[in-house]
Amino acid sequence: MEPLQPPDTGLFPLFIGNKGSKPDFGNARISLGAMGDSFYEYLLKVWLQGGKKEDNYRRMYDKAMDGVHKYLVQEQPGVLTYIAEMNNGRINRKMDHLSCFMG
Repeated sequence: MEPLQPPDTGLFPLFIGNKGSKPDFGNARISLGAMGDSFYEYLLKVWLQGGKKEDNYRRMYDKAMDGVHKYLVQEQPGVLTYIAEMNNGRINRKMDHLSCFMG
């Protein structure tokens, strides 16, 4: 099976399909809330628990966090800052309750 290439943004959709000869992204919804938070958490954990030897996981984590800051962190100056979701490249200005653990 061919490896799945990460998106340029570093942010991975919630679902990955594996029904064909090559895995593909099952949708274009990106969230650090329910169903998405653990993926990003485990990128860093795998790197740490593996003795910091598998640098690809650290690079994926770093690129993802860059993507979070570039695309998902939203601000209303002086009012609030939150982590939005994205679907098909468009920002959904809502924050899932599990995203609060990103801080």
